[in-house]
Amino acid sequence: MKNGENTPSKLSVSLGVLFFSLAMLTKVSAGILLVAIASYEIISFQKGKFWNTIKALLPWAAPFAVTLIWVQYAAWYNAQSGNVYFLLDTVPYWTLSEDQIIGVKTNFMEFWYNELFAYKSLWLLTVPFFALGLLWYKKLQKETVPLVVYALLTGSFVLLFFERFGQHDYYIICLYGGLPLIAVYSVSLIKAMFPSKIMLVIIVVASIPFVVQNVSYAQVTAETRAHTWNVYNKLDNNLTQIEPWLNKNGITKEVPVLSVFDPSPNVSLYYMNRKGLSNIYNQELSEEFIQHAKSVGIKHLLVHSEGLRTERERELYCRDTVSSIGNIHLFKLN
Repeated sequence: MKNGENTPSKLSVSLGVLFFSLAMLTKVSAGILLVAIASYEIISFQKGKFWNTIKALLPWAAPFAVTLIWVQYAAWYNAQSGNVYFLLDTVPYWTLSEDQIIGVKTNFMEFWYNELFAYKSLWLLTVPFFALGLLWYKKLQKETVPLVVYALLTGSFVLLFFERFGQHDYYIICLYGGLPLIAVYSVSLIKAMFPSKIMLVIIVVASIPFVVQNVSYAQVTAETRAHTWNVYNKLDNNLTQIEPWLNKNGITKEVPVLSVFDPSPNVSLYYMNRKGLSNIYNQELSEEFIQHAKSVGIKHLLVHSEGLRTERERELYCRDTVSSIGNIHLFKLN
């Protein structure tokens, strides 16, 4: 704030716009928090001060404008390269079959629930805590409105991207932006209930063990993932050393290659420092996929790791063996 007024300084606004822009460019849903924060200003503008409200909110349109431009560019780039790996659309709840919905719920409960909501009792306490705060609504209006808006927008986001929640935890992690709002709301409620600052200090100190335990739990979870999610261990480590061999056989950095079989999201291409396509997550090597590879200028098939699964695949897609090194083979596509 500046000069004791309820007006943020230019530096605060600039930093806020910068960091929200970076957050939204990383994950668009970070904009939910920004909308929630701005919601109080939007619904509480006074007559005669409409343009002042617009002026105050105008800088916060920048993150949305920058993100919109970036998404449009990404869509154009993906269309040019034929890339369908990145989702630039919604996958709403109401478009899924009953089996798909059950699958999402089952995966969420099996993989993500215990990790993301480890302290179930603490989450349940937020409901009566929020209800208690309504008794001080007039004092807490500035904190309550953004929290309600955030909850509504989060619910809408979950419905629009429901299919993703069974596979990708980062769709859930990005919704943790509500935690700062809950923290601000909690501090304000404690101040309203207990005017003495000593009570606020006691509650903050009492919460420290929970924070420490949460950090410890997160560290253990991260280490467990690192040692058990072994998709990269299935790749042939020699892929990181074959660049001279590829150059010798005419597969320079400018020449795209089809890499199979890849149990990861294109990591094999990264390992060998080449561009091209891979059948990510060991997808079926179909004739349609091979034709797509040819259509983007790929003439060679690089087989590694598990290799071709059947002799029929070799007969269908591979003409001549160009060269081999260890368990890695370079073929010409038929």
